[in-house]
Amino acid sequence: MKSKNKVKRPWRLIGVGLLCSAMAFTLIPRVATVVELSQRQQSLLTEKAALEQEQQRLQIELDKADSPANIERLAREQLGMVKPGEQRLVPVLTR
Repeated sequence: MKSKNKVKRPWRLIGVGLLCSAMAFTLIPRVATVVELSQRQQSLLTEKAALEQEQQRLQIELDKADSPANIERLAREQLGMVKPGEQRLVPVLTR
């Protein structure tokens, strides 16, 4: 009886070793993928936060650009427009 147990033990150890090796070969790449994806997720979350801040800044700039005071300023400065009853003054350069 003892000789049969001694013969079974090395086969058990070999079987357990092969099973552990097979599990290691399948789990290691998956763990590496999970770590890589976690890093990518963190990078994307950081990028998203930066883009949201930029969007807020641009929205404020757009709101300012659409204000009636800004539109009037641009019309007077760039297009030379005047309100009814006003006269446009053109500076004359003299030498």
